[in-house]
Amino acid sequence: MERVAKSVPLEKRAVRVEGRQVVLGKLIDELEGVIAAGFGIPMTSQGLIDRERCLELVDLLRTSLPGEVVAARRIIESEDKVLADARAEAERIRQRAEKEAALILEENQLMRMAEIRSQSIIQEGEKEAERIVREAENRAYQIYLRLEHALDLLKAELKETLASGPTSDLE
Repeated sequence: MERVAKSVPLEKRAVRVEGRQVVLGKLIDELEGVIAAGFGIPMTSQGLIDRERCLELVDLLRTSLPGEVVAARRIIESEDKVLADARAEAERIRQRAEKEAALILEENQLMRMAEIRSQSIIQEGEKEAERIVREAENRAYQIYLRLEHALDLLKAELKETLASGPTSDLE
């Protein structure tokens, strides 16, 4: 690059250099200009060009190309890393959402099961209450029947006692 830098005038180098990197597009444009400015040989597709100037530009292209390739590689790696990070974050978000959805489903299922169980307990309680009421009514009726029978017996005994007349114990 030193050979090229010495042979290229300072004002032209300043146009082609931005910071420390040579702009490839400008070099290619300049090389194309040198080739286009060459003289064509009549009746052929060949021409005469400024060979030294073309070689200088090719040399500049060669020396600047690795820097450009490295920069492009860094950009691609950076892009790949950003994409990989984004994919990983998306996967983490998806997994978290799936876990939360599973928890919500599980909670909903538990709530449904608890609701079904509570309805079942209420129904069992209502049936048991009805059974207890029926039993109580039945027992009360049985007691009533026994009391009525006992009263009938007492009444009959009392009638018998009154029909037999006064006794000495009563006087």
